[in-house]
Amino acid sequence: MKTVFIAEKPLMAQAIAEALCPSYTKKDGYFLGSNNFIITYAYGHLIELSNFEDYSEHLRTWRYEDLPFIPENFKLSPIKEKQTQLEKIRKITKVENGEQLLLINATDSGLEGQLIYHYIASYLGLLKKPSRLHNRT
Repeated sequence: MKTVFIAEKPLMAQAIAEALCPSYTKKDGYFLGSNNFIITYAYGHLIELSNFEDYSEHLRTWRYEDLPFIPENFKLSPIKEKQTQLEKIRKITKVENGEQLLLINATDSGLEGQLIYHYIASYLGLLKKPSRLHNRT
């Protein structure tokens, strides 16, 4: 089974790696633990709600008649400057040959952290319910 933690930022991912896998290796976009844990991270928001023009060509020009615009299904778009890390997460979470994936949401436990994880999981099609890493302070 492949176990992948998705943290909100690199320092958080490193702290998780240090706590769970004392002899971890830093890779490009993630940390690999000796126990085959993979701890990857976002850089805050990697994905955002799509702009109006992404829904329809006629929305490229603002018109009062088109407002309010509330789509039936909201679309998500990667933030261009952060797309490389999103692709690394896609590669890390890919499973092959019947392998099972255990996803651990390791973002901050507040609404923003949950939204960051939810957008990543939705955009990449990782729709199964993740486990949740809770921090106790």
